[in-house]
Amino acid sequence: MNVTVTDLEKSQKKLTITVPAQEWGAEIDAAAEHFGAHIKAPGFRKGKVPKDVVMREVGRDAVIAEAAERAIKKAYARAIKGHDIKAIAQPEVQVEKLAEGNDLVFTATVTVLPEITLAKNWKKAIAKKRAELTAAADVTVDESAVDEELSKMAQQQAEHVLADRPAREKDVAHIDFTVTVDGKPIEGGTGTNHPLVLGSKTFIPGFEDAIIGMVAGEEKTVTLPFPEKYHAKELAGKDAEFTITLNRVEEQIVPEIDDAFAQKAGKDITDLADLKAKMRAGMEAEKKNAAKQSLREGLAEELAQHVRGELPEQLIENEIDRMEQQFAQQLSQSGTTLDEMLERVGKTKEDLRKDWRPQAEQRAKIGLALDYIADTEHIEPDTKKVEAEMQKLMSMYGGQEEAKKKVDLAHLYDYATAMLRQEAVFDYLETCEA
Repeated sequence: MNVTVTDLEKSQKKLTITVPAQEWGAEIDAAAEHFGAHIKAPGFRKGKVPKDVVMREVGRDAVIAEAAERAIKKAYARAIKGHDIKAIAQPEVQVEKLAEGNDLVFTATVTVLPEITLAKNWKKAIAKKRAELTAAADVTVDESAVDEELSKMAQQQAEHVLADRPAREKDVAHIDFTVTVDGKPIEGGTGTNHPLVLGSKTFIPGFEDAIIGMVAGEEKTVTLPFPEKYHAKELAGKDAEFTITLNRVEEQIVPEIDDAFAQKAGKDITDLADLKAKMRAGMEAEKKNAAKQSLREGLAEELAQHVRGELPEQLIENEIDRMEQQFAQQLSQSGTTLDEMLERVGKTKEDLRKDWRPQAEQRAKIGLALDYIADTEHIEPDTKKVEAEMQKLMSMYGGQEEAKKKVDLAHLYDYATAMLRQEAVFDYLETCEA
């Protein structure tokens, strides 16, 4: 197979590919066999129809078209792999020569990852940003933070006892409620037997205060303003009527935080001091992980500022597509769809994609910058690490044999390699000198 690559403008390449007549002829035979397995011809068993009969029954043009599609797909895949072409979109294919007994010639024009560089001072800028972010990171956990977490633990284990008295702060009030604005119910503004810890500030200011002093069976209507910076802009600053019925009051009996409480938290906990020490260690680990994530995000944003080169439109569109898919998946987990959300907020998908464009450009620049550093600094993950990561990923499918049935292992290898490569680049950014 002969391949000629021509560089075009706007991060495009044109591949002129010639498939030898013999190889191309084998695809015609394969296409005829494919059609022959699905047709009935007098005097022949199904799947045993000769090529010339298939050509007559199905039509020579149909067989040739099927063979061309097969040959072009295979030849294009081999060509971009052999020439290390990083395509970011499906190619625009043009057949130049197509005839039995002759070479098949076609062109494939494709958008590729652009060749970018980083500004000369990028390492100095990264070192400066790293110092700023590291200095600002606070990974210490003081005694009051541990005590606050202990208090939450105790609260979660509180016993709820029915209280035959007026509701007071820290009680759990089970309420029915409706909310109207200008005499009309608002979306999500009703609740039945809703448990509410008084003083938790779950509802808008004044709502929980209105319940304090009520007794079971009592109904009350109060008018309260939504905050000026309320998340639902259509309600921000507006007065609303809240009709509240108190069904029952429960007092929370919170356990005392002592050695006995601590020992119930785990088999390996000896006393309260031991529990506090382990909690502190866990909280510090969480803060360190959060600080590391924040550092990497900051370094990535800094890198994007130093990318030099033109971003092809297709690369940005691909990034927006990924953002849309991720957002739709998040919405589905909360029981709604992208179309439903857009209708609720009065936007179109085009509006959303336009809003996402700056972020998509940023993400595209970061991805290109990380690849550039990996290439120029010769950063590649060890094969054993890649295989270990693959094993970890395959365990999600019930083991290697089950994974082979569900996953393209070659694709999984590429995914694991890319993930570990990016991780290694960030490790490099966290230590490289200016």
